[in-house]
Amino acid sequence: PDANKRLTDYAANVFYSPIEQMDIGMEYHQGKREVFDGRTADVSRVNFVSMYKF
Repeated sequence: PDANKRLTDYAANVFYSPIEQMDIGMEYHQGKREVFDGRTADVSRVNFVSMYKF
């Protein structure tokens, strides 16, 4: 009953380095699921990250 009929998943990310020691990034993720009995579910998520290199 919970077997996937269709599953779609997309992701995109971008990084920016304002200075040599620092990176800032963002990712957008979206997915959709449909099971054989017709139920559907959607998900979207945004992640942020920052890194400083010592």
